[in-house]
Amino acid sequence: MNSLIDTLRRFSPQILTLIFLGYAPFFGESFRLYFKNPSGFILLAVLLTLVYWRQFKTFILEKNTTQFWWLLITLYCVLNTLPHLGEYSLYDVYLDLGAFFVMLFGLFFGKKIASKVSLMQLVAIITLILMLFSGKILWMWLYKIQALNDGLGFFIGTATYGTIPKIILRGQNPFLISALMLIVGVLLLRKNTSSVTVRLTLALLLAMVMIVIGGVRSIYFAIIPCCIFLGCFLSKASLKKYSFVGILLGIFFISLYLFIGRDALSPNPTDSLRAFPGMDILANNGWWFLNGGIVDKMASGQIPLLNSMSVALKMAEYLDVIRCVNDHWLTGLGMGALCFSPATQNPGNYVHSQPFALYLKGGWILVVLFYGFIACTLFRATQYFKYHPQEISAKIGLAVVIALCTLDILTNQFQTLSGSFYLGFWIGYSSLDLKEYSGVAAEK
Repeated sequence: MNSLIDTLRRFSPQILTLIFLGYAPFFGESFRLYFKNPSGFILLAVLLTLVYWRQFKTFILEKNTTQFWWLLITLYCVLNTLPHLGEYSLYDVYLDLGAFFVMLFGLFFGKKIASKVSLMQLVAIITLILMLFSGKILWMWLYKIQALNDGLGFFIGTATYGTIPKIILRGQNPFLISALMLIVGVLLLRKNTSSVTVRLTLALLLAMVMIVIGGVRSIYFAIIPCCIFLGCFLSKASLKKYSFVGILLGIFFISLYLFIGRDALSPNPTDSLRAFPGMDILANNGWWFLNGGIVDKMASGQIPLLNSMSVALKMAEYLDVIRCVNDHWLTGLGMGALCFSPATQNPGNYVHSQPFALYLKGGWILVVLFYGFIACTLFRATQYFKYHPQEISAKIGLAVVIALCTLDILTNQFQTLSGSFYLGFWIGYSSLDLKEYSGVAAEK
């Protein structure tokens, strides 16, 4: 018994990492409904915080740029809520503020784990979660298990999509983008043995297959900037550059197929999209980059609806956000504010773009604070790499941060439990050893 307890203590950081990184996306997604359906992830997070209360208190009181920025953001969100108390549902206010506090826990957890879980151990943990996840997806595919999109269940999406299945599990997108970029980063930046390279390659192929089955196009666009970021750290004489180019080309062609090929398999629309508020503005704006021509064709039934509709409806939703905020552009409408969604034809708390969601809730002040925090983190890391060029973990972690922020432009995973936790985790994990650079420069 003592030996078992000693073993558990020895591997407790790895076990905690497996639980939280695996639990957050696939079981903890009841976050948006967890008053009605309690989230085990939230309960575990509270319990872990209480167990490590002294460390959490020290983390909160640390005098560094990361903590300063994030506490400033959180303080602004809380203060911006006070003038609107009683104006919105307490549950909607709770959901909006919840994402920020979950990210704060992610920062704490990432920093705590980074000193105790090595990069390759993290790869092993992510790969194990990926295998369990892919087993579930393949089982649904092979046995044609229908995934009901009822807004409450474990699955969203459908198990049949033309000739290729499209299966989306709740919270899978932040996990898949993290898994893919972690594996790619280790393949490109680390010196691996042949056996390790083979295992990493197999894991990479598995992650790509799962992304293809999911069919979320935003993931492909998110991969490109972080691959470019990692490519900046490759040596000129390295053959890995060729693999880097190969990965980009592969992603490009798969994206091209998903964007064009899958549209050809979609059903034609039955109702005119012009019935949706904002569509007339969108179709007649005269700006080619807002796809006005696509809306016209969709409304007349000339092109398939399913994939193109998602793009056009999001654009109409963004226009409605701008119209809602109107004269409150500086501070927004406050936490808990609702906005009309063309997709559901109802006011909702969720906006399919993090920048627009931040603008709705907190105006330009919140947008500048949030992305100023991201930019500051990336800038400090870049300065750190000048003096620590061999640092790999931070480079990969920041590549994932770039990917998640790019993904959030069109899908807003941040407002979900998995999205906010994963973003906080990777910032915390990659910035553990980042010091104030005046001190580092003085040492040099």
